[in-house]
Amino acid sequence: MKVSRWILGLAGAAVLLSGCGEDGNEADALAGRPQSAEQAGKYAKANKSRTARSDKLLVTLEGTESATGIWDRAADDPRWNPYLFLKAPAAIIAHGEAIRIPPGRDRIEWECELSLVVGKPSSRVSREQAFDHIFGYTLMNDVSDRGGRGDERYAGSDWLVTKSHDTFAPMGPFITPREFVPDVGRMRLQYSLNAEVLQEGTTAQMIHEVDEIFAYATNILSLRPGDVIATGT
Repeated sequence: MKVSRWILGLAGAAVLLSGCGEDGNEADALAGRPQSAEQAGKYAKANKSRTARSDKLLVTLEGTESATGIWDRAADDPRWNPYLFLKAPAAIIAHGEAIRIPPGRDRIEWECELSLVVGKPSSRVSREQAFDHIFGYTLMNDVSDRGGRGDERYAGSDWLVTKSHDTFAPMGPFITPREFVPDVGRMRLQYSLNAEVLQEGTTAQMIHEVDEIFAYATNILSLRPGDVIATGT
């Protein structure tokens, strides 16, 4: 499977994977570094404090407002705006290839994510037009280095260190064309390692829906066929 220039990843805090929707489509990702069910449980427990409405996780954040020219939000919208970052092409590997843990880094984590494959040149695409620009869907393991940069500049945040080590974006093995996915908003996602289920949920739990994420991204930068947007966990 070939992809082109980059991957856009939605910030992980945007989605809480805490259960499975009914009649979902199952997808398994079997790649990554051994982690424990206990660690996964701690992550889920830490996120339960957020306010839930229906089957979605909604977060009210004071001071969140429209980003003029990029994201127009309704006055009663309680959500964060989408949050995107870039993941380098060197991070991409095929399904089944080995993830190389960088020397001395011992806080490596996994995230199983539905990913959108761009089908045509896309710039300032509206939400209503988004699906016409999506070729299909695949899976990505958004591997992360939580060890940080080692200092507190910019509140210690460094997404290059966290997300873009070589091999930190296992992807595939298949792209399912959009036409064969009747409801991308009800897809089941499951991450297993050595027969142990570590992450499970559905796309119905996403704060921002697929067409919203796609429109937001294309109002920031132009996307080309083969680019990939990972939708977060």
